[in-house]
Amino acid sequence: MSTLPRDGALLVRILAIMVLLPVGLLAENSATVTASVPMVSRTLGTAVYEIVLHEKQATRNNVALGVEYRHWFKHFGLEISANRVNTASKFTNGAAVTAFSVRRYEISGVILHRFHRPVGSRIQPFIGAGTGVMLFNGSHSAGWAHSVEGVLTSGIDVPITRRVSLKTAIRYHAFMNTGFGDAHYYPTLAHAVEPTTGVSFKF
Repeated sequence: MSTLPRDGALLVRILAIMVLLPVGLLAENSATVTASVPMVSRTLGTAVYEIVLHEKQATRNNVALGVEYRHWFKHFGLEISANRVNTASKFTNGAAVTAFSVRRYEISGVILHRFHRPVGSRIQPFIGAGTGVMLFNGSHSAGWAHSVEGVLTSGIDVPITRRVSLKTAIRYHAFMNTGFGDAHYYPTLAHAVEPTTGVSFKF
C-alpha cells in the first residue's frame, strides 16, 4: 500500500502550485471555489475467483468541494482543478453485498475555449476538454487506488462585479472503476456527470 498525503493535504498542495504559477505573464487569471455533485453511473465489473462473477458496482452521490485556477490566452485558457468528495462504493452479487466508505480526490487539467458574449448579455459561455487522475482511499482494508480520466466541460460565467463572477458548468468524466488493489477484480468503464457551481475571483 502506497503512502499518500493525509486527509485534505492533497488539495492544499495543489492550491499552493496554483499560486506559484507565473500569473504575471498574462492579464487575466482567476481562482474559483467550487461545489459539485459527481453522479456516477452504476456499472458492471468482473471478478475472477473460482468462477467468473459479474458484480454491480454502485457509488453514493455526495457534494464535492474544490478549487480551480484559470489562466486565459484571450479566447483560449488553461484550467487546473482539484476537489474532494466523501462517497461510498457497493458491490452486489446476488444476495452478497460488500460496501465501504471512500474518499475520492480528483485532479484535472482542461483546455478551455470561451465564445463571444451574445449582444447585450453578460453571460460568457465556454467549453473544454482535458484529462486528469482520480485517487480513491477506501476504508478498512480497501486502501488506495487510482484511475486516469478523460474530462469534458461546458458552462457559463456570469460577472457580478469587475473582479467577481459566478460559474455554472456540467463536467463529464470517463474513467475505469477501481479494483482497490484486488488483482482478481477487473473494473470496467464508468461515467460521471458532475453539475458544478462556484464563485470566481479575478486577479
